[in-house]
Amino acid sequence: MHRTPALVLLTMLLAVAGQGATAAPLTAGQKAALRAAKTVAVEIKQSYSWREEERVAAEAEKAKDGEAGEPGKKPVSDILPLTELTTAALAHAGWQPAAPGEAAEVRLVIEVYGEARGGDYMGTVSGHQYSGAQLSGDATLLWKGEEVLRETFSGDVAPPHQINRYYTQPWDAPFQALLPDILVSIYRIEESVHGFAPVLACLQKEQDPQSTAAARVLFARGDATVQPPLLEALRSEEEPRGAVAAAGLGVFGDASVLPALLEALRRDQASVAVPTAEEEYRLSELTTFEYDPEERSARADQARHISYLGRAEALAWALLQNPAPDKVRQLAAAMRDRHYPALARCRVALVLGRLRDAAADEALLAALQDEDMIVRAAAISALDNPQRPSSRRVAEALLARATDPQPFIRRRVRTALAQVAPGILEEFLHTKYGRNAPLSSHIAEGLAHSDVLVRLGTVHIVSLFDRNDAGLGKLYQSEPSPVVREAIVELLAQNSGYDALLALALADTDEATRLRALTALDAGSETGETGNEKKPPLPEAALAPLLAMLDQDKPPEPAHRVLSRVQGAGVDAGLLKTARRENARPELREIVLIELGRRGVRSAAPLLVAQLARPVSPMWETPLVEAAAHLDDPAMLDPLIALLRQGSPAARALAARVLGGMSHTKSVGPLIAALRQAEADGSGETLITAAGEALHNLTGKDLGRSDAWLRWWKENAGKPIVRPPPQPPAEEPPSEKSTGDEPHEP
Repeated sequence: MHRTPALVLLTMLLAVAGQGATAAPLTAGQKAALRAAKTVAVEIKQSYSWREEERVAAEAEKAKDGEAGEPGKKPVSDILPLTELTTAALAHAGWQPAAPGEAAEVRLVIEVYGEARGGDYMGTVSGHQYSGAQLSGDATLLWKGEEVLRETFSGDVAPPHQINRYYTQPWDAPFQALLPDILVSIYRIEESVHGFAPVLACLQKEQDPQSTAAARVLFARGDATVQPPLLEALRSEEEPRGAVAAAGLGVFGDASVLPALLEALRRDQASVAVPTAEEEYRLSELTTFEYDPEERSARADQARHISYLGRAEALAWALLQNPAPDKVRQLAAAMRDRHYPALARCRVALVLGRLRDAAADEALLAALQDEDMIVRAAAISALDNPQRPSSRRVAEALLARATDPQPFIRRRVRTALAQVAPGILEEFLHTKYGRNAPLSSHIAEGLAHSDVLVRLGTVHIVSLFDRNDAGLGKLYQSEPSPVVREAIVELLAQNSGYDALLALALADTDEATRLRALTALDAGSETGETGNEKKPPLPEAALAPLLAMLDQDKPPEPAHRVLSRVQGAGVDAGLLKTARRENARPELREIVLIELGRRGVRSAAPLLVAQLARPVSPMWETPLVEAAAHLDDPAMLDPLIALLRQGSPAARALAARVLGGMSHTKSVGPLIAALRQAEADGSGETLITAAGEALHNLTGKDLGRSDAWLRWWKENAGKPIVRPPPQPPAEEPPSEKSTGDEPHEP
C-alpha cells in the first residue's frame, strides 16, 4: 500500500561518544616494517542487538523474494559495506587486502557492534520506528600475530522528532550515517604508520564517509607538516576538497599562507553573481559573519564544522585565524583592490570587522563609500559588532549612509544606528551629569537636543519609560532627520492610539518612514485579526500619499487596504478625479474604482463599466466585479448588456458576473442569449460558466445548456421573475482537532 509521509526528517544529530588509541606508540622499527608491508589480511565482524530469530526470518524473507545471493545484496547480519570501504581506505596507504588463503604481512581486525534505537510516532508514519542507531567497536592492527595498534570508536544517531519514512525493522535503523566514525579509526591507524599522506590523499574525494573521516583525523591530529599539501589542495576546483584545505590552513597555516588564502578567495568569487537588491535574504546571508579569532587549540573543533559550509566561508574563517602580524594591512589592501570581485571584498570586510584594530576601523569606514552595495552592506555589518565599543565617529559615518539609494543599505544602517545611538546618549548624559545620571529624568532634554545622535538615542530608550509624556508627536512634526522620524514612527507603531500621527507620516519625505507608517496602519488587516472596518477612520489628508504609493510601478501591498479607512468630505471626489485621469496607471484605476464601488459612489458606475471593457489585472478582477455589483445601479444595466453582446471574451465574462451579482432580472434574457452564442461559436468556457452562474443567481435555477434555458424562457417570458433571496454563507465545518501528527518524544 502506498503511504505518503506527513512528517519530514529534519535532522540527524551525530555525536561521537569516544574514539582513541589503546595501544602503545609504534617504535621506529615497527613503523618501518609496517610501511614496507604490501598486503593486509582484513577481518570484519559485525554484530547487532536484535534477536537471532528476527535475523533468520528476515533473511528467509529475502530469499523467498529472490533477493538472496544477488550481486550487491548483503545479509541482514552484514548491513554495512565495510569490506568495500576498508579496501578503499587502505589503498591510500598502499596496502592491498590479501586474497582468501593468501599469506599476509599485516592483519586488520574490525569489530562492530550495532544497536537500533527507536521511538513511538503518530501521524502518517506511525508506530514504533527504529529511527536511531548506535555503533561501537574497534579496529586492531596486528603484526607477527601481536597487536600493535588499536583504535576504538563509537557513534550515535539520536531518533529525530519527525520522520518521513518507515524504519519498521531494527536493521532499517540509520547505521549508514555512522560509517565515518568507523573509518576514522582506520585513518588514524594509517596516520600512525604512514603520516598524513593517506589522509590528505582521501580529501581529493567529494564529501562522503571516506573524506569526512579523513577530515576529522586531519583536524584532530594534524600539525605544521600538513601545510604544503593543504596549499596544493587549496588550488583544487573541487568545492569539498578546497573547503577542507582552507579550514585546515586556518588551523595549521602560518603567516606565509595569508597571500594564498586571499588569492584563493579572489579566484573563487570571480565568477559568482552578486545578488540583486531584491534578494534580501541572500544579501543578508552573505553579509553576516559571526566567528571570532580562536586559540590554535580550539580551532580544530571549529574547523570540522566550517569545512561543511563551503570554501568561501572556510577561506574567510582561515583569514580570521591566520597569525600574520601585518594581517590587517594585507586585508585592507585587498579590500581596496578593484581586481578583487565585490563578493571577495565583502568577505574581507567581514573578517576585518572581527579584528579590534584601529587600521581595520579605518578600512571599514572607507568601505562605507564603496561603489558595490554588497561591500557597503558588509562594512555596516562589520562595524555593527557588539564587541566594538560605541564610537561617535562610527555613528556619524553610519548616519551619513542613512539615505543610501539602496533600501537594503538604508535598513542596515538604521538597524546599526539603533544599537549605537543609545551609547552616544549615555555618553552625553554621563559627561554632563555624571555616571549615575538616571536616563528617565532626561528624556525631554534628550528629545530636544541639537545633536541628532542624542535625539535618536533618546527615542530608542523611550520605550523603556512612559511614552505618553515623551512629546513624540510634537518631535515628529519638527524633526529634520529622517532616521529619527522613522525611529519615532517605529516606536508609535508599537502602541495603539497613534493612527492620526501615523497617517501624517504617510506623506513623509523619507521612503522608509512612509512604509513603516503604512505597515503599522495595516497591522492585522491581512490576517483578519483586526479588520480595517473595525479600526478608526483616517483623516482625509492620508488620501493623497496613499494614492501616490499606489501609482508606483511596484505599489506596496498594504496601501489599498489602508485606503479603505480614509474618510472626509472630499475623499469621494478625490477618488473620482484619480479614476478619470487619462494617464492613471491601469492598476491604480482598478484599485480606485474598487474603492468607489465599495463606498457606493454611483457616479463611478460609468467608469466601472468602461474599466470592465478593458483588459483587467487578474489580481483585481474579482474585487472589481464585486464593486460593480455592489453599486447595483440600474443605469449600469444597458452598458453591461451591450458589453455582454459585443465585448471581448474576457470582458463579456466579467459583464456576466457583474449582472449576476445585481438585483435586476432584466438581464436574464441577454444572459441566455450570451450563453447560447458562447456555446455556438466556442468563445470560451469562462463565459459559459459565468453566464450559467449569473442565471442561477437571478432565477435560483440550474438548467445547464442554453437549449433548456430557452425553453424555460419561452414559458416564462413576460412573467415576473422572483429573484431568490440571498443565502447566508455556509458555516465552515469545525476545524479538525489534532490527529496526533506530532510524534511522541522517542
